[in-house]
Amino acid sequence: MFLRRIGLSAVLACLTLAAGRGTADDRKTPDELAREAVLAYVKAANARDVDAAMKVVDVPFYFTEKIIVKGRDEMRKILEVAARRKNGEFSLRIQDVGTLEQMEKKTGKVLKEEKRKPLIQVLGKEHRIVRVEITNDLGTTKAAFAVRIDGSKAVVVGHFD
Repeated sequence: MFLRRIGLSAVLACLTLAAGRGTADDRKTPDELAREAVLAYVKAANARDVDAAMKVVDVPFYFTEKIIVKGRDEMRKILEVAARRKNGEFSLRIQDVGTLEQMEKKTGKVLKEEKRKPLIQVLGKEHRIVRVEITNDLGTTKAAFAVRIDGSKAVVVGHFD
């Protein structure tokens, strides 16, 4: 009986260790979280699903240095208007993911201060910029999404050229 308890305890201890190790190994990197948030946002946009889009965005939301959406109600209204447009679906190809500083270094282009300052305010400390190529009925263009990361949750907080 005593040996069975020790055996059972040993098995449970091993399972606990294995489960704990599996959880640590399954954590997603900030780059992966950012990619997933952008893809979920695009999927919601293509489906014209405002509720799904609202789950992966947060405010303040950066459109340009002059247009920063501050409230969730205002953001919902903007997404509802976009969902009613007759635009066709668009596809997205992720080109690169990194912090703002990493992207500026890679591209050799530093944002002007009037654009950089409001963008930094919406990004927060832990963030990623996801550079993409967007293709729709009108052609292909390059853009970027700003993603704020808090622990294991990533939210889109901006979209810009």
